[in-house]
Amino acid sequence: MNLVRHELYKIFSKKVVIIGIVMLVGFTLLKALQLSDINNVFKTYNNAVKSGQNPIMISKEKYEILYNTISYPNIWWLNHEKQLTELKNEITKLEKVNGTNSYTYREKNLEYTYLKKIASPDTNSYSSIWQCIFNNDDIYCFIAFLIILGISPIFSEEYSTSVDALILSSKKGRNPIVRAKLLAAVAYIFVIAGFACTLQTILDISMLGNGNWSNPIQIYYSTVAFPLSMFGYFVLQFLTNLAADIALGLFILVVSAKAKNLLIPAFTGIVAVVAINVIGSIQSILPQGLKNLTDFYYIRYIYSDYLYKNFKEFNILGHPVLYPYLAFFVMLVASISCILMTKRLFIKHSVSN
Repeated sequence: MNLVRHELYKIFSKKVVIIGIVMLVGFTLLKALQLSDINNVFKTYNNAVKSGQNPIMISKEKYEILYNTISYPNIWWLNHEKQLTELKNEITKLEKVNGTNSYTYREKNLEYTYLKKIASPDTNSYSSIWQCIFNNDDIYCFIAFLIILGISPIFSEEYSTSVDALILSSKKGRNPIVRAKLLAAVAYIFVIAGFACTLQTILDISMLGNGNWSNPIQIYYSTVAFPLSMFGYFVLQFLTNLAADIALGLFILVVSAKAKNLLIPAFTGIVAVVAINVIGSIQSILPQGLKNLTDFYYIRYIYSDYLYKNFKEFNILGHPVLYPYLAFFVMLVASISCILMTKRLFIKHSVSN
């Protein structure tokens, strides 16, 4: 544990990491202020409705904001029930024509199974508020760059300063050193991602309370197939982002274990994150085979909404498997591979020197 604490101290004591954390806090606070302004309009609307007043008595400017952004759960629920009925009829037809063993039947039946579990909404929801809460790509991008800044020098800094020979000749040995660096990297990611999520959650709840968190997420993302509440989806977002952050960090460690130049791991990590937007812009024009491959570029899962906004499944031996399950499997395999490669590269470096 002393080695892990020492490695964590080395990461957190870097000025660039401290500045990055301060910038993350400032950005999160600015986003919370934006949420506060929007929430005040919603409170005015809610108070007018509860007191029996006509909401149009609100100022014209505020009413126009509400008119353009408020979602009506009852209307959404009627559309959802209509979708279930149509899907059920389609399943019945497929069963009569092809039986229950066809892939199309299994695919539609899987979608119906998930959609019918979605609960009915309780109250009106103000979609601009949820857009502020769930549209976290900017914060996730901040977290990714903080991870790159903190983890890039873990091995390459030792190489560039020639401290690696001294470390490897110590009584601690190679394996404990590698293990401590890996654990410190994962702990650093947990702290950064957990801190950002906790800060955002405290600010969001202080603005919103918990009144509408029990509504189904489909009021905001109508295409999400998982039967989750607003709060459940918020937690799922965080866990997905955390898993992707760890996978990104372990990938950077591989590069750091190989490169002697401090800038190479950082540059590689930045390119990996920027590539997400490049892939997103060209994915629609790619052949279906390449498009499916880009779906498993696991670094893009730091923007967790990509996994859940649409009902997507893949044919695995004639059975439909939901995209998020496959995505987590890919991240797990990639992360384990990165750990093994990091250890091998560090040992190979020490032997060759």
